[in-house]
This record gives sequence, C-alpha cells and structure tokens, in this order.
Amino acid sequence: MLKDLTKKSQEKLKEHAKLHPGGMRGKHMKNMVKFMSDGDSFSVAHSKAKKLDNKKDKKDKKDKY
Repeated sequence: MLKDLTKKSQEKLKEHAKLHPGGMRGKHMKNMVKFMSDGDSFSVAHSKAKKLDNKKDKKDKKDKY
C-alpha cells in the first residue's frame, strides 16, 4: 500500500511516523497509509486516524474502570 503513494507522500509519512509509537508499524500509521491509498490527502488521513486513535483510547480507559 505504501508503494501506491508518491515518493513525496512516502517521505512525509516516514517523517511523521517518528512522532508515533511503533513508527510505520503502528496502528496510527497503518490507518494513515490505508486512507491515503484510498485517495485522501495527508491532513484528511491524519484526522481520520486520530479519530480512530481516540476511539481506542476511550475504550481502553473505559475497560480500566
């Protein structure tokens, strides 16, 4: 999927991955690659991935109590 993206997009994602746990293997980055491969821009893909991250965080917090 990453190979479906332009070199510029790939580099931007690799740089962004440094800010997230797991790097390119992390759930956030896998979601971003999937969304961008489907035609979303970096910013739209990032917003969607953040929403999914937040859903997971809320579920984890709910399970703790």
